[in-house]
Amino acid sequence: MSGASALEAVLRCAATVEVAESLDQVRDDVRRFCAGLGYDRFMLFSTSAAQSEPVERIYWLEGDWFGTGEAVDAKTYMQRCPVTRHVVTAREPFFWTKTRRSADGELYRIVTTPRGPGIHGLQVPLFGPLGLEGAMSLGGREHRRQRPSALGREGRGRGRVSGRASIAGTTPGGRAGSVIHA
Repeated sequence: MSGASALEAVLRCAATVEVAESLDQVRDDVRRFCAGLGYDRFMLFSTSAAQSEPVERIYWLEGDWFGTGEAVDAKTYMQRCPVTRHVVTAREPFFWTKTRRSADGELYRIVTTPRGPGIHGLQVPLFGPLGLEGAMSLGGREHRRQRPSALGREGRGRGRVSGRASIAGTTPGGRAGSVIHA
């Protein structure tokens, strides 16, 4: 998908979501759009600066996020996914990759371009009049490569994820997980 056609697809999806009369319609439109990009895992949540946890309410949590084939509840998701905590400091959408490491649990990395084995995703912060109000997280094993600019990320350097840092989280079995900026 070229940059222009990707932007057109994003705008079409946004227009249909804007006039949707129910959350089910929003889900259907987003699923249809994201299937073309290889995403089959979804999380939509609101956040509040007044809370210590990054998620205030989860509106949509769907998909095999942890590769077990089992449904995941909101509490388990939040305990095991450190990427969601990263959205609080993000100023623009970012890609992430989750890979497995045998003895150390799972490794989450913020990346410029997802590639290789593992689950790849896109986290999109949602801003409103009060600043960060929520986020949409997408994930999938069949990620179709896109440049961030093809999805509307201008990459002017402001708020860019760079450098190295770790964000602690837990993985299955209670092992520590981390996010490493690449």
